Amino acid sequence: MIGALGTLGLEAHAVLAHGLLTLGATCFAGLAVGRILRADARPAAEPTLLGATALVIGLAFLSTGATARLLFPTVGTAAWLTACLGVLALGAFATRRDRGSTTGRLHAPPAVPGGVHRRRAFVALAIVGGAAAASIAVARLVRAPDGAWDAFGFWNLRARLFLRAPGDLALGFSPEMAATHPDYPLLIPGLVAFGGGLLGDGSTLPSAVVAALFGALAAVGLAGAVGPRRGREVAVVATLLFLAMPHVARQVSWRYADVPLAALLVLACGWLASAHERPEGARSAVVFVGVLGSIAAWTKNEGIVVLGALGASLVVRPPAGLPRRQALRRFAAGAAPMVAVLVAFKLALAPPNDLFEASSAGSVLDRLARPSRFVMIAAAWLDEVVSTARWNLLLPAVLLAAALGRVRGGATTGVAVVVASIAAAYVLVYVLTPHALPQHLDTSIERLQMHLVPALVLLAALRVAPPVRRTRPPPS
Repeated sequence: MIGALGTLGLEAHAVLAHGLLTLGATCFAGLAVGRILRADARPAAEPTLLGATALVIGLAFLSTGATARLLFPTVGTAAWLTACLGVLALGAFATRRDRGSTTGRLHAPPAVPGGVHRRRAFVALAIVGGAAAASIAVARLVRAPDGAWDAFGFWNLRARLFLRAPGDLALGFSPEMAATHPDYPLLIPGLVAFGGGLLGDGSTLPSAVVAALFGALAAVGLAGAVGPRRGREVAVVATLLFLAMPHVARQVSWRYADVPLAALLVLACGWLASAHERPEGARSAVVFVGVLGSIAAWTKNEGIVVLGALGASLVVRPPAGLPRRQALRRFAAGAAPMVAVLVAFKLALAPPNDLFEASSAGSVLDRLARPSRFVMIAAAWLDEVVSTARWNLLLPAVLLAAALGRVRGGATTGVAVVVASIAAAYVLVYVLTPHALPQHLDTSIERLQMHLVPALVLLAALRVAPPVRRTRPPPS
């Protein structure tokens, strides 16, 4: 009986700890978004992007807190309780703004005859298309309860090691487990471990929820990035086009970190476009770009490339009315907290990356001097783009629209620089890889392509559709 009471006590303790982490994450997200918005006297209205960004910030806080609690259990519950209560206290100051300030908004053109019926048709189309995509993704998740190999052998394995051997850093990040890539960042394992702490580390439900959540965030982020700039109808078409690609639902069901990375990238590109097209909200938008880029870096190693590409875009084309130095300073301020976590992880816990460890200066120069490697990469990429089984020929159409669209401006240039920089970095990684190039391409190119697909659809929408007319709201 005493043992049973002790077990109940431990379960209650776990529920309390998870509840406090959830409460802390919610308050921290509200605090962060509110404080960032106060950087602008008239923050631009981006309700969908704001909601998705707040959710991502909360998930990052939740994942980091759950991971740290499992990796360093000697810190004790009292310290985590103090941290969560501190965040709760600060949350009271999150969202105050001057009531006298006005918000610049993007308004659709005046209604035309038949416009109401057309809007209703697009709403119905969005509901039906979204429900169909969600049902396909859920059915695939149910049929593959452990996900594909990387989910089973990398992300979910790391979460189970944290749960079954808390505090055993030598086991969780052993270089002898190089095939499981113990140097990978921990956003996804942290979230899966958080759910496993409540449902049991053998449950496959947490990884399914995480995968479905980020799949939804990719679609919502794309719609939220397109809608305010090109209208709701264009946003519906762009989002349904993205969801109609067969490989989207397939990769969601794999439970990898590639769809989360794609979702974070399109959200960051949405804020980048907002900074260019809505100068009154550029300061806060650039901070959000840094926040999301740094969370992408905490999601997967390729996220470091994403963060660098976002910074490069601000260097090449800073938003109008925001000097380059100020834009970079705000970008760095947004990225700093999660970058600090990533640097601490890489220096203190993560073993060396296999790509760097197996390379030398001589081998790098030798691979760079082989034109055949570039030809092989180009052929593999072209074969990937035209794959009907994966992209339904929609991806070539998106690429043509992004390349041939006539709309130009800071937003299109900024997003194009991000996409081109990431693609160039991936090509360079393939050129320099110490692994067998055909095998490396065959096992990863479809996933790396997924990182760029939502951002490419966003770029195509920005390039093809004319901007929505920008007006000020009538005085109240």
